[in-house]
Amino acid sequence: MKTQENQIIANQIYAQLAELSILIKQATAAGLSVTIREIPSVDDVVKSTYCKTVGNLSASITKTIVEHY
Repeated sequence: MKTQENQIIANQIYAQLAELSILIKQATAAGLSVTIREIPSVDDVVKSTYCKTVGNLSASITKTIVEHY
């Protein structure tokens, strides 16, 4: 039964990643860098302007400014 539960969870993650990959491509095209990582504890997160934490996942989005000289 555990294997079936794991497969359901995996399928949900895959579906979310498919949607997320589209958004990440759009963000990258707009000059944004997207970092998503698992963190040990919500208390360990240093919040920045574009940092969102949901449960033990942190999504950090930063704007990269390229200077042309």
